[in-house]
Amino acid sequence: MRMLIKKPSGPVTGVIDLPASKSISNRALIIQALCGKEKPVIRNLSDAEDTRLLMRILENPTYEIDCMNAGTVMRFLCAYFAATPGEHILTGSPRMQERPVEDLVNALRLLGAEITYTGKWGFPPLHIKGKELSGKHVSIKGNLSSQFVSALLLIAPLLKDGVTVHLAGAVVSMPYIALTLALMKRFGINSYWRENAIKVFPGVYNPIEFSVEKDWSSASFWYEIAAFSPGSQLFLKDLRKESLQGDRYISFHMESFGVKTNYSPEGAALTSSGKYQKITDCILKNMPDLVPVLATTAAGLNSSMAIRGIQTLVHKESNRTEALKQELVKAGVEVALQDDVLRILPGTFSPNGVLEFNTYDDHRIAMALAPLSLIYGEVIVNDPAVVIKSYPSFWKDLEIAGFGVQQLN
Repeated sequence: MRMLIKKPSGPVTGVIDLPASKSISNRALIIQALCGKEKPVIRNLSDAEDTRLLMRILENPTYEIDCMNAGTVMRFLCAYFAATPGEHILTGSPRMQERPVEDLVNALRLLGAEITYTGKWGFPPLHIKGKELSGKHVSIKGNLSSQFVSALLLIAPLLKDGVTVHLAGAVVSMPYIALTLALMKRFGINSYWRENAIKVFPGVYNPIEFSVEKDWSSASFWYEIAAFSPGSQLFLKDLRKESLQGDRYISFHMESFGVKTNYSPEGAALTSSGKYQKITDCILKNMPDLVPVLATTAAGLNSSMAIRGIQTLVHKESNRTEALKQELVKAGVEVALQDDVLRILPGTFSPNGVLEFNTYDDHRIAMALAPLSLIYGEVIVNDPAVVIKSYPSFWKDLEIAGFGVQQLN
């Protein structure tokens, strides 16, 4: 299936009811499952496919479990099933079976976990025999995936002495680790983080009531839309400045592209001046999910941009840096990849016909490219259903804001 996206006839306007945070929802579901008989009440869970998948698995775990292309689900369940009774095979999509998990498996094995590979060494599928884990210290590389670290932290209170997790080397996506610790604190688990060591004390998660906040990662696409549409009037309902999510810093980065955020008790209003910097530079190792949005915004505004800290993007739902390079070149933009840097260089912007973008089974690539219809008048997005992974109502919300959205084929 393909989706034709046409720019609005006038300024982009609308009140957008963003989805709840997928990152918070998935962590809260693991905490809920670890609470024992008395479960916490979690309100406003994300409707994202990943969250619904995790919920179904936790409610009815079978012997062979398909995590599809959900990295968080695979990694969190690897630790969860290693630390709880039962025997399971964790598998996933072909792409999931290309995403390394060895560092997490090695760390869990140091705590006594029984995990073996049923296929290629270091990659899913995994055979897990759950048991009571032990150990006081474990080391894991900090530059691969914060989800590996978060998976360990979430099960750490179950161990008799807790766990000290030592992060080797540079640490990426630190706000996601801080988010995990903050949620654990909400549910009664104490910890401290000093330099590259995180100590989690033993304890029992409290079955409290908890409401999931709106998703800043989803909000980032509306910042891109505002940047492309000076004079737009966009209001993101219930989006909070005081958020646990690291992606809230999109509001800071988008100021370079002329987008301002005005907060109220009801949410966040975005305004765009149309004045932006022609040359920008940013480090996103702590916020890698913002790379597609900022790269595409720079491309659409014909700006030069260097994005540093992109090393984890090769192991996302797609190889995101390569996907961005392949698609943005269609718009005449030069994209250079070198080591840890993605560079956007101004292009000629003279497409022949309607631009048609591939999405690589990656929700963030699809949602970052669709707003380019504001630059070109209309674009086609292939496999638009991928957005259900994190933002199922994205295409409907575009219609609310005045875009033309039409299914093709």
